[in-house]
Amino acid sequence: MRLKKFVDTRIWFQGPAQVDAYYAPNLNEMSGRFDEYGNLHNWWDAKTAKKFHEKTDCFIKQYNAVKVEEAGVYLNGQLSVGENIADNAGVKTALIAYKSWLEENAYQEAALPGFQNMTSMQMFFLAYANNWCSLIRPKHYLQIIMADVHAPSKYRAIIPLQNRPEFSEAFHCPIGSPMNPVKKCSIW
Repeated sequence: MRLKKFVDTRIWFQGPAQVDAYYAPNLNEMSGRFDEYGNLHNWWDAKTAKKFHEKTDCFIKQYNAVKVEEAGVYLNGQLSVGENIADNAGVKTALIAYKSWLEENAYQEAALPGFQNMTSMQMFFLAYANNWCSLIRPKHYLQIIMADVHAPSKYRAIIPLQNRPEFSEAFHCPIGSPMNPVKKCSIW
């Protein structure tokens, strides 16, 4: 218990990513509103801005189309678009790094007990999805959808994987199946 105790402001109980995300969320916004020095200056031309809005609109529509059965409502793609793009870009970036690591190390990783039939790529996606495992009460889903800038954790796992062709390839998902939709969204 830390009540009535001196606070050492040099000690952080979170990693840099959490501090950045929670203490300066406005700095994480994707747009052309700030230049390379952080000054307010719109440096995108009209063509770039239009393309960015088309790509963000894809995410908004994709998330808006998902009905959360536990709450009886659809996801709020507009409210969560920034974080949805971050989740999708994050798994894409992690995948690029993982593929690079696999190439540099040129070997198949040792399988975990019980997972010997899974490939390294399948294990990558399993680990990614496992990151979002949580138990959410049905009443809490509505609160998340209506007020949180993040989609419920289940959808933070599912939808970015639906957008990754590598996932569909690793698990042999037929085109048009739930985990390999014909229409995929990508910011870059």
